[in-house]
Amino acid sequence: SDSVGSITPPNGNFVRVAAGSNRSCALAVNQSIACWGDTEVIGEIPVGTLVDVSVGGAHACALDEAGALSCWGTAECGISSPPPGVFEYASCGG
Repeated sequence: SDSVGSITPPNGNFVRVAAGSNRSCALAVNQSIACWGDTEVIGEIPVGTLVDVSVGGAHACALDEAGALSCWGTAECGISSPPPGVFEYASCGG
């Protein structure tokens, strides 16, 4: 079903794509993130030099070039405040 536009990506060149419930995000070649579908649920996308992205149920996380994790979306699962540290990749669950 494409009722929220989740299967119609924006124009661009992407190196990674992540799909979640009713939304998808992709890491562009310029290291920014584009999301489509039901993006009102997940909110504002972080900016900076990003190297990885993952999408969960109502949230998403991105990793910057220094290994810092940024998450955005529904805070009821505690995902709006990721743990501090240096990470190698981002991975979200349902």
